[in-house]
Amino acid sequence: MEQYRKCRALVLPSRQECWGLVVNEAASLGTPIVSTTGSGAAVEFLADSPFAHYLARPGDADSLQQCLARCLATPQADYCLYLKDKSSNYTIEENVEKHI
Repeated sequence: MEQYRKCRALVLPSRQECWGLVVNEAASLGTPIVSTTGSGAAVEFLADSPFAHYLARPGDADSLQQCLARCLATPQADYCLYLKDKSSNYTIEENVEKHI
């Protein structure tokens, strides 16, 4: 977890995966996330948020580079708080509660 705190952003260039647990891990620490719409977790966290512009098209390196450049050039305090708050809905305890 310490590595996430050292990073300016988590970059997840997934072409297709159902979730991507690293998104949860990074978000729980407020590490900014730049990913593609190929990651289910990134879509769940970002698609319907003010931070959807950090989602790139899968397989499009230019799109991913633009999202990353935008992320690194923008103050991230609000984004980090959003991620921490959003991740609190995806804990093991929350999932067990919803399942029961």
